[in-house]
Amino acid sequence: MFLYKYKRKAFTLMEILVAAAIFSALAVGVFSLFSMGSKMYICGSWKYTKQKEGERFLHTLKERIEQASVPAYISHNAASNTYSIEKSGDTAFFVNRNQFIDCTTAGLGEVDLADFVVAKTDTSLSEAATPTQGLVMYHRLYIKENDGLGDLLLYADTSTTNFPNKNDGGFSFPPTNPNAHVFGTDATPFSLPSGAHSYKLEDVASVTFNGLFYENSATNTTPVFGLTVTMRNRKYPDTQLELKMRARIDKSLHIQEF
Repeated sequence: MFLYKYKRKAFTLMEILVAAAIFSALAVGVFSLFSMGSKMYICGSWKYTKQKEGERFLHTLKERIEQASVPAYISHNAASNTYSIEKSGDTAFFVNRNQFIDCTTAGLGEVDLADFVVAKTDTSLSEAATPTQGLVMYHRLYIKENDGLGDLLLYADTSTTNFPNKNDGGFSFPPTNPNAHVFGTDATPFSLPSGAHSYKLEDVASVTFNGLFYENSATNTTPVFGLTVTMRNRKYPDTQLELKMRARIDKSLHIQEF
């Protein structure tokens, strides 16, 4: 009978160190791959979300700017039984002509970019109608500092309470007495939200004005409000998104710089 004696051999320290090094290298590679994939997903998702948010915001802003107008009402002449549209006040379109605003500047606070009025005339008035002559909605576009970046906000209201007085070049905003007649506060019939409301675009790194220029510089007709907004991811600052907007301004408005 033959007996075999098995001798158990342990791993040497060198073998353990080599195995640990190989395992560490694999773990680092897997983690790096996961981290890179996670960053790509987060940045891609952020860009997609901000693209949609920015487009909605700038679409609303463009729409409101292109509706900017001087308040007017329908006047009835009882003697001739005729109606005419009369201007009520002389509201201007105020615009900040700064070419570049860095929202990452410490102590930026709030920067006013534009103030304007969207006015709608009630064309449904009749001789026996109540003296509500339409709608006057005040708008303010401004930047507000928010933890190292900025929020771009568009505020709108039919009340002047939340708008500080501004007087530039003889035109005041909002007008202290914009109308000789009573304007309503219900914006629903004019396809606008009623009451005070605002729109906000977050993570704004900078705002650039393309300048308040004219489509036909030779005749200075059709003024255009140009705006470029750059947004930045807070977690990954190298991830940015740029959006542009151009809006035509009614050439009958008085445009004032501040």
